[in-house]
Amino acid sequence: MQTAKILFILTLFIILWPYTIYPLILSVNSLFKKLNLKKDPQYLPLVSVIIAAHNEEASIREKINNTLSLNYPKDKLEIIVASDYSTDKTIEIVKSFQNSQISVVEITQRKGKTFAQNKAIEKAQGEIVLFSDATTIYDKNSLKTLIENFADSKVGCVGGNLIYVENTNDINTGSKRYWDMEKLIKRLESKTGFLFGLSGCMYAARKELCQELKPNIMEDLGRPLVIASLGYINLFEPKALCWEKVNTSYKSEINMRQRVIARTIHTFFQLKALLNPFKYPKIFFAVISHKIIRYLYPLLFTLLLIISALNINEIYAQITMVCFIYSVICFLTLKSLPEQKLKFPLFITMSYYLILTNVSILRALGDIFKKNNTTYWQPTR
Repeated sequence: MQTAKILFILTLFIILWPYTIYPLILSVNSLFKKLNLKKDPQYLPLVSVIIAAHNEEASIREKINNTLSLNYPKDKLEIIVASDYSTDKTIEIVKSFQNSQISVVEITQRKGKTFAQNKAIEKAQGEIVLFSDATTIYDKNSLKTLIENFADSKVGCVGGNLIYVENTNDINTGSKRYWDMEKLIKRLESKTGFLFGLSGCMYAARKELCQELKPNIMEDLGRPLVIASLGYINLFEPKALCWEKVNTSYKSEINMRQRVIARTIHTFFQLKALLNPFKYPKIFFAVISHKIIRYLYPLLFTLLLIISALNINEIYAQITMVCFIYSVICFLTLKSLPEQKLKFPLFITMSYYLILTNVSILRALGDIFKKNNTTYWQPTR
């Protein structure tokens, strides 16, 4: 019994680590370690904005107009649309602008987002490269706010503050709360130099540091990891705002999470040399704390349930079983109403989203074991 209780406590400790203990360590660390980086609003280098697109005829015109309207010198702004085998009118719309600042890189065979971005980087003339998605709308001052961080030569990569918008239902409420927690952790990591993953719809990097990445690497994780391994600092800039619509159905949300998790795991396999705890201890600690433990959640929760089932007379076991049954009921109930604009209490929607995330992890692992192709980028609309 005592062994079971110790194993239960240890498993629970690991589960709580990414969302409680790790942020607490970062918070304490930020009190004693200051990066002391400089910003300069007058620093205005040539910037190449690379917009990844696959069949984005519905949004590409608005995206380009939004980019052209940014509060940044027009003679220091280049726009490159990286089209990953678009078969609709995306390329036609881009060329209709007839603006020397705007160009398109056409990939004539489906190779994925990372491959398309690699080709666009080769064409880019800017000192700084800004990576964006076709459906992301930027605040007019966001680019200038990002770029002023590069005035410090120690900074290699800077990510913006993505805000999810659109209709509110219980699917995207869970997604928004999850993303709010993600941003809190990113802020803490940024303060102490532990940030190794950014939001792919808005992050900038020095072009000289943008190495060619393999197509099945998730670029908004792989690129910052590589840049950090070179000794540069990655930052999260909360004042650089951008907006995207959040998923409103169970199917679109779980497919998106499944794809992101599978590509993240592939990225770690491809860049496993950067996870050497002796050569890159900060990267190793952050990746284990922020990512790897979360992907072990299905195994860890299963272990908790087994321990609880075998010790059902113990109060901790009974509480665990009640919480599990409650979460499953929340999940099955809300899953059956994915499109409804219902307003359940937050603890119900978060229970739902917790199970959805674990199902996504299992499905992603299934894709990897079956060697399903995760190179292709399929934006969820």
